Amino acid sequence: MSGTVINLINRVAGYIKPVFRGNHTGWYASASLGKHIDPLARFFEYLLGVSIPRQKINRIKPQVISDLRGDIIEIGGFDNHFRSRYNSGEFRNLDVAPGKYVDIVANAECIPEVKSNSLGGIICISVIEHTTSPHKIIEEAHRCLKPGGVLLLSSPWIFETHMEPNDFLRFSKHQLENWCDQFETIEVDYTNSYVGVIAHFLQRNVVLRFILGSFFCLADLTMPNNSKWATQITLILKKR
Repeated sequence: MSGTVINLINRVAGYIKPVFRGNHTGWYASASLGKHIDPLARFFEYLLGVSIPRQKINRIKPQVISDLRGDIIEIGGFDNHFRSRYNSGEFRNLDVAPGKYVDIVANAECIPEVKSNSLGGIICISVIEHTTSPHKIIEEAHRCLKPGGVLLLSSPWIFETHMEPNDFLRFSKHQLENWCDQFETIEVDYTNSYVGVIAHFLQRNVVLRFILGSFFCLADLTMPNNSKWATQITLILKKR
């Protein structure tokens, strides 16, 4: 009985800790919400500690994947959510370290296991800031994608350091667009307005999140997103 209680406490603690820290990963299911309910859901997620950039990724990523056809690789992928649900080809996770759901252990700058012009899609979310040669990852993605294949590329801009000490770089929209000029740009998403930046950093403290951050979050939901103040920049790109 004591072991069962301890396991239950650990499970509850594992859920509560991200709420207090402001780094809850959220839910992909929220991507299916309608335009009237979605702002309320985003506000509720903010209060639970799901960051503003993570909320956007949780909406963009499922939509992009649902439109893809052919084999997909997620660079930095480690879980089984899309790997077990994708039915239009093979979905494989790639990472530099082995893991339960990691299919390819390799550096994304060079993936000899993948033939040129063979993939329908590549997902690369919050990875390139952790490498010293991010442009090589983009070049390798271009090689692996077949014509018409899609690269979902996302990276933080105005964002605190994370996964230290392996957090090296930040990229403006101009740098990302320069590296990706061999692709056709389908869409660029800037996560938030300037008040969203304030909401983002207030979220890290649970008291400030509820007292002040909630007001900035609501204001951000009513304002246009801005590339200068985006916590995350996401590009949807197609290989010509």
